[in-house]
Amino acid sequence: MKFEFFIAKRYFFSRKRKNIVNIITTISVVGVAIGTMALVIVLSVFNGFDDFVKTLFGSFDPDLKIERAVGKTMPAYDQTYRMLTSIEGVKKVSRIYEDNALIRYDERTHPARLKGVEKDWWDVSGVDSMLIDGSIFTAYDTTNFCVVGRELSYNIGLGLHFIQAMNFYAPKKTSSREINVADAFVSNYMFATGIFAIQSDIDSKYVIMPYSYVSELFQADSLVTSFEVKVEDNYNIADVQKEIKSAIGNDYTVKTRIEQHEFLYKVTQAEKWIIFAILSFILLIASFTIIGSLMMLIIDKKEDSQTFRVLGAELKSIKRVFLYEGFLITLFGALAGMAIGYTICWVQQQFELIKINVSGELLIDAYPVKMMGIDFLMIFATVIAIGYFVSYYPVYFITKRYFGNRQMG
Repeated sequence: MKFEFFIAKRYFFSRKRKNIVNIITTISVVGVAIGTMALVIVLSVFNGFDDFVKTLFGSFDPDLKIERAVGKTMPAYDQTYRMLTSIEGVKKVSRIYEDNALIRYDERTHPARLKGVEKDWWDVSGVDSMLIDGSIFTAYDTTNFCVVGRELSYNIGLGLHFIQAMNFYAPKKTSSREINVADAFVSNYMFATGIFAIQSDIDSKYVIMPYSYVSELFQADSLVTSFEVKVEDNYNIADVQKEIKSAIGNDYTVKTRIEQHEFLYKVTQAEKWIIFAILSFILLIASFTIIGSLMMLIIDKKEDSQTFRVLGAELKSIKRVFLYEGFLITLFGALAGMAIGYTICWVQQQFELIKINVSGELLIDAYPVKMMGIDFLMIFATVIAIGYFVSYYPVYFITKRYFGNRQMG
């Protein structure tokens, strides 16, 4: 063990002559521990919410979504569809037609996004697992059934037990020159079999119904707006995406779940780094107590330092003793904070003690927590860097004042 570190360790664990030095050192360790703990807890909760949002979108969005790069629609039964079904790793492919329409229900009118799906779509998505009332529809050609988002059902006053149909209106592609509203729209009706709750942007506008119904309402003539793909569990989605892009060419876009909401995920990641920066700055301020602790220790150990100089220790060795002291304060504070933060997060994961869903209207009952190893490494490195930064000033300038003017080596 190096002489400098050995002395620093003795100073850290032994009681000082002046009790105020012990108090300030303890406060420094506690301050670093609290700041580190806050970083661990906040980032873990943030990761939990981020993971929860991705899970929600994953219940609605497919593994891969194929759309035209230019234009809105494409043929439903062309070679692109056949090519998708033949690619290795593709489990299911569903043809989709989406467009906007008006709903009229019980004297209420509201805009909606209609999504026409095929039978295989329930295997592509996870919407069936997000139903809060009723069930999915199973008839695709003989009966007009659909499932509706929760917020949209609230807005139109829809109830599954009301024997009343929803009427849907879509503009005709070609209408007569006469000004007649009735002739300008195609209309049809639907009965709701279920209500789903995923995420506000989805729940407030989406109605899921058979592809054939939507195709007829919008006069789509065997067109689709997208193909949605389910990837086999043992295949990497990025590899399948690359293979699909290579097969179908540049006329189409192939997007993963994250790419389908790219802006949202970029904002989420930006928020995480902003929160990390703010908490790191707070930790920096809290760590300034280390300056006071080292200054008091240097003054308290002035006689020891002079003895070391007489015995042949160089000034740079004296400085390293106190730098190591600052490192030990930071290290013990960081380890203690990470241990406490980990314990609190683990308890929340296991027992969900801190509730969030007190009103019973949210999809989760307690604050979600997800601990990530990379976060712990990043926090540890940040705390150690801050500790070195705040330790360097008192060690460099105070030791130079008391023990000489030579520069650190």
